[in-house]
Amino acid sequence: MLLKFLICRVDPKQKAEFSLGQASWGDLKNSRGFLGQIGGWDIKEIDKAHIVSVWKDDSSYEEFMNNQHDKIYTKRNQSDSILSIEVETYNIYLSFLDQLRNITEFLTDSPFIRIVKSKIKPSCTESYIEKQKNLWIPEMATTQKMDSCLFGESNRHKNSYITLTGWVSYKDHDWYQQNILPVLLEAADIISDIEQIEGWNFLVEEDWVVSP
Repeated sequence: MLLKFLICRVDPKQKAEFSLGQASWGDLKNSRGFLGQIGGWDIKEIDKAHIVSVWKDDSSYEEFMNNQHDKIYTKRNQSDSILSIEVETYNIYLSFLDQLRNITEFLTDSPFIRIVKSKIKPSCTESYIEKQKNLWIPEMATTQKMDSCLFGESNRHKNSYITLTGWVSYKDHDWYQQNILPVLLEAADIISDIEQIEGWNFLVEEDWVVSP
C-alpha cells in the first residue's frame, strides 16, 4: 500500500478558490488502485492544507501520475492559489484496521487526523518499528478513541517514517495526549530513537473526500 502526503501553503486571499478546486478531484475515483483521498486545513497554521491519498500499490500510483495526474490538476485550476507544495510518498506496511472496515471507510469516517513524521537514528530503526508495532499503536487503540492507524517508511528519505492516526474527534485526541501519551513516552523510551520529529493536525473537509 502506498500513501501520498502533500502539504500546500496557500495564498490566504485564495483559500476559497483552492478549497473549491480540491473539492472537484472526483476524477480520481476512476483510477486503478485508488483507495481514497482526504484533506483539510492545518489547525495551527490555517493557510496550510494537508492532502492524503492512498493507493493499492506503487504501480497503480505511478500509472496515475504518468497518465492522469496532469490532466486532472490542470482542470482544477489550483496552481495560482498555491505558494509552495511538499510531496512525499510512503510504503505502508503496518495497517491497524478493524476487520469490518477497509481503508476507504477509515479515511472517510475519521473526522480528525494526526500525522507524525519521524527521522530515526540508523541504529534504532528496528527497535523503533517494533515499538510502534507492539506497544505504541496497540496502546493508542485501547483508548477506543482512535479509529485506526497507518504506519510506513518514506520512499525518498532514508530512516524516515510516517504515522497517520484517525480519531473520533479533536477532543478525544487531546484527551489521549493528556492522559496516555506521557505514560507511553516513559514506557517506550522512544525519544532516544528519534533524530527529528514533525507533526500536523487537521479536521477533515467533507467536500475534499474522494472515495473510489
